[in-house]
Amino acid sequence: MTKMMNDMTVMGRVMPETKTNQSNERTYVNGFLLNERSYDTGRGEVNKVPFTLSGEAADRFLKEAEPGAVIVVNGYFQSSEFKRDDGSQAISYRLRGYDFYRVYQPGEVGKPLQQAIQPEFEQ
Repeated sequence: MTKMMNDMTVMGRVMPETKTNQSNERTYVNGFLLNERSYDTGRGEVNKVPFTLSGEAADRFLKEAEPGAVIVVNGYFQSSEFKRDDGSQAISYRLRGYDFYRVYQPGEVGKPLQQAIQPEFEQ
């Protein structure tokens, strides 16, 4: 069987409930990226993408990103199976980031990124 590694890039707004912890002298950041999508019909949806950064990326995140910042995280998709307290099986999904870059920070000069709505592409 051939081993394959997935790779993905996700952009979103950093949510305030970011958590930090230390293990073996390494910093870990666990948070969510918020993605809001709106349609010409007026309908909208919100998605939260869980992500983890560690080591240098986590240290840099703590210095450079704050809630509301728009960042791009490069990493891979990770799933973990576990048992709930009631004994049922469950799966959690997460973006394990190995790098990120900041696109916009609240308070910076310039307009934050927004979804482009181009109705001619929906025909």
